[in-house]
Amino acid sequence: MIRLLNDGTWSRPPLLTGARQLVLLHLDEDGAPLSKLGDLAEFVNGTSYDKAKLVESGGRPIIRISNISDPTAPHLHTEEDFADKFVVSPGDLLVSWSASFKSLIWNGPEAVLNQHIFRVREREGIDKSYLRHAIEASLDAMLENAVGMGMKHLRRSDFLGHAVPLPPLSQQAVLGAFLDALEAGHDRPSLTAELDGLGRAVDGLERLLDDAEATRLHLNTAAADLDALRQRVLDDAVRGRLTERDPADEPAAALLARVAEEKKRRYAAGEIRKPKRLPPVGEDEQPFEVPEGWAWVRLGDVLREPLSNGKSVRDRQDGFPVMRLSALHGSVVDTTDAKEGDWTEEEAAGYVVETGDILVARGNGSLALVGRGALVENVDRPVAFPDTMIRVRPDPLGALPLFLLSVWNSPLVRDQIEAKARSTSGLHKVNQGHLRTTLLPLPPVEEQHRIVARVDALLALCDRAAERLAAARDDAERLTQTVLAD
Repeated sequence: MIRLLNDGTWSRPPLLTGARQLVLLHLDEDGAPLSKLGDLAEFVNGTSYDKAKLVESGGRPIIRISNISDPTAPHLHTEEDFADKFVVSPGDLLVSWSASFKSLIWNGPEAVLNQHIFRVREREGIDKSYLRHAIEASLDAMLENAVGMGMKHLRRSDFLGHAVPLPPLSQQAVLGAFLDALEAGHDRPSLTAELDGLGRAVDGLERLLDDAEATRLHLNTAAADLDALRQRVLDDAVRGRLTERDPADEPAAALLARVAEEKKRRYAAGEIRKPKRLPPVGEDEQPFEVPEGWAWVRLGDVLREPLSNGKSVRDRQDGFPVMRLSALHGSVVDTTDAKEGDWTEEEAAGYVVETGDILVARGNGSLALVGRGALVENVDRPVAFPDTMIRVRPDPLGALPLFLLSVWNSPLVRDQIEAKARSTSGLHKVNQGHLRTTLLPLPPVEEQHRIVARVDALLALCDRAAERLAAARDDAERLTQTVLAD
């Protein structure tokens, strides 16, 4: 079955896949005799190799399944001697009967054939190209009998016993050349008069697939536009474009003074550790001018207590629960995505999350995801956060958690986080220092409420549009599969 891959490409070329099926269907309807694959060619399975005889340079390349799946993949090389039946010559047809289930014509130098691959040498009266395309067209049917729990494979008897239509050699050559040209993207050669109906069927299939693909690409563009719209909403929010000013609102400067006083009180009472001093935001640092009554601040200025890393603990049955990194799902923390850790409730006390906390991913293989924040909305039972996260605990006197989350995931903050992130062994990371100094625009609390309401309403519209778009994209993908199935 042809399927859409994560990178937006098809697992097999749709038109070529459909054309191969049409060829077999046309021949079958035209009364071409059926012949088992095992009668059409010699199928030799590859062999294992001695790792101790691998060489960095020289020797013969080893053709493995990875080289069939991706012809550009690097080859291992060996100086080991092999029987002639395991040696591949230029022009040989190779077919993997496990894992990837693909074929190719080997165009490299003399090589050695690894296991799970057939070297196929056609018998007299058989056209190699036609045979290859007939095998490719038969794979879906053969895979219905695939075996194996992990890596699926075909039994030799099922493979060689599969029957395909066998027209005269001259017609095989015409069809093989036609499908080769289609695969290579070249102009297709003219078919003989008896195959004219097949040519028209392939042309019609191409038009249907072109329409389906145009629809799918249009929907992909719409999805990208929708993502851009979400970012535009957040960007407008942090610039004050979604709301009106109200002279009765208490200015942000007064909020900051109150937050600072509260932190001093809590530190003096021994409730929190001493907050780190932060430099004021200079005019030359401010990315843009904020509305009257707003202020530029750093994240550390609006926290109820200092940033905190989580803790890594081993598993232990009946231990105090600690969340997994996968609990950061979208913009909301799933506090139920947790394991039982090897610590007590007392030991975990400093790492327990509260409603209104924002948890930030410390590391990720994707730069676009490192430092992303999610809100703790509900805590059904006490649970701690792991060392893969940093806890941000805003002071609602100055910054509402929902407002801070909107700012945190906006282009303004993402640009800062991605510029600060450091990469180690392919993993992008941020630390407390990176987060603490992040610049944020701070409106009055009353306006924060209005901004949150406006953002929620606009993003809800985006969510509904995304649901309809996802359904349409699924329909477009199924359309291509339906066209090929019919």
